[in-house]
Amino acid sequence: MIKILHLITDLETGGAEMMLLKLVQGMNKSQFQNVVVSMMDGGTLGPELEKTGVPVYCLSMKRGGISPVYVLRLLRIIRQEKPDIIQTWLYHADLLGTIAARIVKIPIIWNLRCADMDFKKYSRLTSFVVRLCARLSSYPQAVIVNSEAGKAVHSSIGYTPRRWELIHNGFDLVRFSPDEASGVRVKNELGVAEDNLLIGIVARDDPMKDLDNFIEAADILLSRLKDKYEVHFVMVGRGISNSNARLQRAITEGNLPYFHLLGERKDIPELMSAFDIYCSSSVSEGFSNVIGEAMACGVPCVVTDAGDSALIVGDTGRVVPVKNPEALAAACLELINMPVQERLELGKRARERIERNFNLPVVISRYEDLYMEIVNNVRN
Repeated sequence: MIKILHLITDLETGGAEMMLLKLVQGMNKSQFQNVVVSMMDGGTLGPELEKTGVPVYCLSMKRGGISPVYVLRLLRIIRQEKPDIIQTWLYHADLLGTIAARIVKIPIIWNLRCADMDFKKYSRLTSFVVRLCARLSSYPQAVIVNSEAGKAVHSSIGYTPRRWELIHNGFDLVRFSPDEASGVRVKNELGVAEDNLLIGIVARDDPMKDLDNFIEAADILLSRLKDKYEVHFVMVGRGISNSNARLQRAITEGNLPYFHLLGERKDIPELMSAFDIYCSSSVSEGFSNVIGEAMACGVPCVVTDAGDSALIVGDTGRVVPVKNPEALAAACLELINMPVQERLELGKRARERIERNFNLPVVISRYEDLYMEIVNNVRN
């Protein structure tokens, strides 16, 4: 039995956090035990982890810095749980985990998820942590990246691990699958006629997601449709609600009808099944979970060429330049004008691509093999 202690910055819903949840849910429980430590609190995903029988600890760290108090709290948990390996997720966890791993002499693996190192978008503390981690990057036994773009950008700023390990995100093809009944239910909830089209985006309100690009593209698209179709736009995610004054102002100034700002939701598979087209308007991505989830639901995607988004979509959707609402609108219009059966066939091919390349059990086995190899090397 191999025990892994996962250290992550927090457990709010996000790409890294969701991948951690899927990983511990799917690992072989006869060979692996998992423990999760959040540097902050239990967030929205802590209870979900605990449902699977995984112990969850919280260091209750406040934003602003890593103090000796939190190092001592983590060391206490490590000595109690006695893990064989520490797996860290995101920069602050990489740093704190490395400090602890060096003290207790336990192997450590980092997990890097970002593919954008524009330090103007980060706090000074985070920028410092990223640069410090670059200097420490030869210490962990391996550094996992989930995208080719992420590997390239970290190499460019000085990350020199002894071993890179590329493991893409994986997708649960049972949970995320085409579901016509859910699509009908969602349209009824939104007051949208079944023959109207839904274009959706799932993201947090963050500059990297470039939601203004999505709204501008919607404005251009509606002007070109000239009432030929009734199209509704659905925006879902943390910070995306009717109380978001910035988004509401952009929608109002554009005189855009049919916008639905739903906030954070737990029924993402059902929402995705209702979309006719999925959009990703990001200026920066690593390996996008939501694009793959939409594809698994049989939804054709229009995405910006950010991170590995083009790699995920392949020839099953459309890829456009970042920060180009004209191109985003044109690609959406192309899919709208397709014969319905042709668009459905594109969505079917999208799901097949996820099945073939990014099936969750295959991804989980990659993590398991890596953990087993590193622990066995240490034991021998």
